[in-house]
Amino acid sequence: MEVNKYYSYFPQIKENFVLIDFFYFMSKSDFVKVIGYISERTGYSDGIKGIFFSNSFEIWDEEYFESGVMVYVNEKEVIVDNKVFQNYLRIAIDLFLDRYDGDKNTIRVLGEKISKMSFD
Repeated sequence: MEVNKYYSYFPQIKENFVLIDFFYFMSKSDFVKVIGYISERTGYSDGIKGIFFSNSFEIWDEEYFESGVMVYVNEKEVIVDNKVFQNYLRIAIDLFLDRYDGDKNTIRVLGEKISKMSFD
């Protein structure tokens, strides 16, 4: 899917483009892997993009933040609250399910588990 069309499905594009890019530039296998990490509230990074939760860092760490979810792509990052993260993740999962065959049941089950979690 072309990037502009992908972006069109998300609200507040300007404020949260990093979060959208995080999902858009993920391969099929990475998406499945990352959704698994998120469902365990475990951070993920491949050096270019990553996701971390407020429990990923200690208060003395430079990267520490109190609540929400931090996502980065290249040298850009954004910290979003639970509501924004859950909304964008739901959209990304729906778009993934529309684009790819296989792993759909796994993604649905993990998505349901994540929807019941709070990241604040």
